[in-house]
Amino acid sequence: MAHVFVREGDALVRQLYGEKLRIEPWGKNSLRVRAAKLADFIDQNWALDTLPEDSGDCQISIEEDRAIIRNGKISASVLSDGLITFYNQKNEVILQEYVRNRNDLEKYCSPLGIAAREWKAQTAGDYALTVRFESDPNEKIFGMGQYQHGYLNQKNCRLTLEQRNTQVTVPFYLSDKGYGFLWNNPAVGWVSFAKNIYV
Repeated sequence: MAHVFVREGDALVRQLYGEKLRIEPWGKNSLRVRAAKLADFIDQNWALDTLPEDSGDCQISIEEDRAIIRNGKISASVLSDGLITFYNQKNEVILQEYVRNRNDLEKYCSPLGIAAREWKAQTAGDYALTVRFESDPNEKIFGMGQYQHGYLNQKNCRLTLEQRNTQVTVPFYLSDKGYGFLWNNPAVGWVSFAKNIYV
């Protein structure tokens, strides 16, 4: 399955079944992940504004059934089936996509048929995307803007990603596991930091 992975400059690209996944360095110790279905990427950085001048030290290795990209203190491993796992500088898992199906009989065998990235076709050729991550029930999540629920720790909260009169949404969180996550998508949506899954 090595042919599904290619290196494009400092970016790792996986393309299979109409989905194109691109992971690239973005400044020091960070990675930008983009995915598109039956289309190419829009040349727009949205909230990222411009590429930082120092993009760190990027290393990419492509193996038989997976590829790895490392940028400073963070790395991501992508399996041939598309599952992404993020690691810190100690090679500890900090975030992993959530999948439950029968495609992998050894690891996540389940009749639920849940994909890590679920694409739903919309009118006019667009897609709605749901992304799921494994949840650490003890992890603490901070940030996301100003909500009226009164909780500092966002764990076990479901939040709408839209601006309202008494709500300021900033789709960025910090984890007590030592990483930050920005959902860089200018669209209305929602996020759930549940005990068993992040959606």
